[in-house]
Amino acid sequence: MIAMAHGAGMMTGVAFFTLAKGGKSMNKILASAILGMGVTGAVLILSVAQLFNPSSDTVWKILTAGSAMAFVVLAISALTLRRRLDKKTN
Repeated sequence: MIAMAHGAGMMTGVAFFTLAKGGKSMNKILASAILGMGVTGAVLILSVAQLFNPSSDTVWKILTAGSAMAFVVLAISALTLRRRLDKKTN
């Protein structure tokens, strides 16, 4: 489930970069970026707690790093898309 949530966050970021240029469904892409940020943030919160376990595997460290990167990508894409929508409406 955690890998699926992480994959969903990354796919949202990929969908932003491929579909945002068309401008057809920017609101849907923005909503999916925000949803991906929520899912990725939840995975990040769950995985950070495991880092303080003394017998922490490298899988948890990789998952935490991947979730953090996906969250950053989705946050930047949401901010960029919101700025484009503001310019389009003005």
